[in-house]
Amino acid sequence: MSAKHSFYRYYLRLHYWLREQCDRLSPKARKRWVYGISAAYLLCSLVMIAQFFLPKEEEPRLPIPKNQYIDSSIRSFGVDSIGERLSTITHQVKQTYG
Repeated sequence: MSAKHSFYRYYLRLHYWLREQCDRLSPKARKRWVYGISAAYLLCSLVMIAQFFLPKEEEPRLPIPKNQYIDSSIRSFGVDSIGERLSTITHQVKQTYG
């Protein structure tokens, strides 16, 4: 039996149960349910639409220098000195940007 078939069976069972429960309701109670669900749907829709018109919060940006060229020589280094080189770069960045 495929997964699609078993999900369909569960869906049908839920559908018929829900239909049975709705048929037991009085017309006034059905009306209340319909209006309640419609109001919730309207509220969610309005919130989603309002997000397009509300200003977005800007995230604080890091002070990245623009139009500045960093002149440094290209050095070749071995695998052993990678950790030392990274700590030097990190230290330089902290000194420059705080």
